[in-house]
Amino acid sequence: MQKNQGFFGGMNRQQKRSLSKSQQLVGIEQLASRVAELTQKCQKADQDVDTLLGMLTREKLANSAAVEKGDTLVIGLVGSLFLEDGTVGKMPFQGGVADNLLISSLGSGELIPGLEETIIMKNVTDQFTVDITFPEQYHALNLAGKKAQFFIVIHSAFRKTATTSVITDRQNELIKSLLEDQAKEQANAQESKDESGVQIASGEAAQ
Repeated sequence: MQKNQGFFGGMNRQQKRSLSKSQQLVGIEQLASRVAELTQKCQKADQDVDTLLGMLTREKLANSAAVEKGDTLVIGLVGSLFLEDGTVGKMPFQGGVADNLLISSLGSGELIPGLEETIIMKNVTDQFTVDITFPEQYHALNLAGKKAQFFIVIHSAFRKTATTSVITDRQNELIKSLLEDQAKEQANAQESKDESGVQIASGEAAQ
């Protein structure tokens, strides 16, 4: 009686070598994709660190104070698309809701074109609606060229002034170091978790 040789039993040495190389390539591609993803997360973490440090050197504006270009804002917004009959939809579109959206520098183009300009000179705690049209080349194709209405509330605002008490360089370095270490620890923990799956795949390919 012939012994069952399994999946690899009917393959010659060249076929086994080709299959092994293919598995190794898959493992390498998965690892490269993960490295690219982690790089993007680290870059985002660096941006968040810079924004937080910037807020530490800014004065919080009083309620009802008018916001200006360059201010740092925390806002809430809900966006809904206009319907064909010209009325505004009752439900927000996907991705159109944010409770605490951070604008690091008002007027720098962080939001949809035309939206930030309507916020300038509004007051902290103001609630208002704004009608805008998404650009024709907007990255979300389901929103490109569509007209929408946003309900916006300004939760808080911060401004850098000549009288702002600036933290020392040493404090700056310590705060930035702590925030960066925290971001890197989170990224490393996720990387170790994901790499375990890649290592298994590579180990199987090497056999």
